[in-house]
Amino acid sequence: MFPGAKLAQYLANPATISGVVLLLFGWAICAGWPFHKRTEGLISTLKAARTVVEKPKFLANFEATAEQFAALPLLRGAWSAFYDTLIVSGDNEPSHPVRSTLRPDRVFDLGLLRAAGIKPRYQAAMPGMLVGAGLLFTFLGLTVALSVAGDVVAGGDNTQRQQGLHQLLNAASFKF
Repeated sequence: MFPGAKLAQYLANPATISGVVLLLFGWAICAGWPFHKRTEGLISTLKAARTVVEKPKFLANFEATAEQFAALPLLRGAWSAFYDTLIVSGDNEPSHPVRSTLRPDRVFDLGLLRAAGIKPRYQAAMPGMLVGAGLLFTFLGLTVALSVAGDVVAGGDNTQRQQGLHQLLNAASFKF
């Protein structure tokens, strides 16, 4: 048997390949599950905020509404910063009782994701990292296969060459 053949057989073993695939799936699940849970928490908080805003007496009971927003866990900090920029008229003017000195999108931005514990850059990079890991293992396998092919070609008799090339082609066909 050729020197690199043992390593090639180990890497071509379906159990090794399955282990690497399970490792990659495990990595994806370990990264995706917290993202899913935190995103669900943020969505439920935003739905709760929407129900508060869509109430018919939103402007009439603005102070009570402001307290409800301050009670929402993920919006507490952003709401506090936005509330400080509001001008609330004291005379219950029906047309414009509340005015904003700052656009809401300046406060309610990606900071909400960070407040929920979501790392937007990591989550955006995750598909690329998984593809990169897959390519890394593919090139590792090709490197070992080429090393074994070199050993086979440089080997002794024709029977060993044919047997080595047959094993190499079987491993390569399984991988592709």
